[in-house]
Amino acid sequence: MANASEETRNGIDWQRMEMSVDDVTNAYQQAAGRWSNCDWPTAFGRSSLDLNGLKSSQATLLARATAGRESEEWRAAARWLGEIEEAARQAEVEAKAAMHLATAGRLPEALRHAQRAVEISGAYPRARIWEPLRAAIAGLLGTRRHRNDPSHDVEPRTVREGAAQVRVVAAN
Repeated sequence: MANASEETRNGIDWQRMEMSVDDVTNAYQQAAGRWSNCDWPTAFGRSSLDLNGLKSSQATLLARATAGRESEEWRAAARWLGEIEEAARQAEVEAKAAMHLATAGRLPEALRHAQRAVEISGAYPRARIWEPLRAAIAGLLGTRRHRNDPSHDVEPRTVREGAAQVRVVAAN
């Protein structure tokens, strides 16, 4: 059993704060699929179009169904909505990579991907959707560093060379 000085360092109760891979997986699952399009009120263009809940494909249909200035505004809205949809897809790809890397023990790399997911989504009102994932990975990395677990410094990989398996350790 650890003594009080090992359990509490710098005033932090590490046993209560320890993160696990399950925390990372849960954070990913809670956010996955929750942001895919504009889901906040807008006042887009001269007509102050509210694009909340619309997809780029729907705005494209409205552009085709209208004429003149209104059609132009819907085309512009479709382009903007497409950018949002692409950002949401890209953020989700980064988050999924982060989760997989974290479960494989590649925490520094996982943290970089989670940070990218946060940055991508941060350009829109859904800025905090991937923050819990980033925080869970950072917490897991901190827990491993606290325990002096060397997995935060290296990325172990197993590579097949002919019939033999060679363990390769690449510095981060």
